[in-house]
Amino acid sequence: MTTTTKWQRPLSDTELSGLIESINGAATPVDALIAAIGGFYTIAVPEATGRQFMEMGHGELRPQDFAIPEGQWCAIGEAIVARSKAVDPLRAANHLFDWMNKGPSSYEVTP
Repeated sequence: MTTTTKWQRPLSDTELSGLIESINGAATPVDALIAAIGGFYTIAVPEATGRQFMEMGHGELRPQDFAIPEGQWCAIGEAIVARSKAVDPLRAANHLFDWMNKGPSSYEVTP
C-alpha cells in the first residue's frame, strides 16, 4: 500500500529547537508529549491544510499525512523519552509509543 503525505519537509533549526525546548521545559512527561505533538501540528497543519491545528475536528487529522526526516523524528522521540525517564522510567516507552502513533511519519534522507 502506498501512502501519500500531504506535508513532508524538514523542520527548520528554529522549529526543531523550539519543540525540544518545549519538551524539556514541560512540567510533566504528559505535558512534554503534548508539547511535542501539539507543537509539531501547530507548525505543519496550517501549511498542509490552510487551517489551524486547533480547528481540526475529530478524525480530520491523520498522522500518516505528515512526515519529517528520520533524524528529526528520533531527536523529538529521544527528548520525550528523556523527559519521561526523569520522572517515571516505566512510562517512557508508553510516551514514545504515543509519539509513534500520534506524531508524524518519518522519511529517510539519503545523501
